[in-house]
Amino acid sequence: MNEDKVIEQIARPIIEQLKKLDNSEIQKKWNQIPKIHFVRDDGMEGPLVIDGVEINDEFIEKLEAYVQEELEMLKKPTILH
Repeated sequence: MNEDKVIEQIARPIIEQLKKLDNSEIQKKWNQIPKIHFVRDDGMEGPLVIDGVEINDEFIEKLEAYVQEELEMLKKPTILH
């Protein structure tokens, strides 16, 4: 599986939970869109690999950017002309 597919696979349940929060009382207290940040456990031995894709710092940055973009689109959708 390619890296983009793995990012979508990991991000899908996160985005679904964020959508649920979007309709909750918690969301009404947000003054701005939250910043998403993931961390990798440094205590893990060896690399973490999902479907042949190594989960390293670069992958985590791409995952963060993908989820952040989706979250921003929930709050401020872009209009194309």
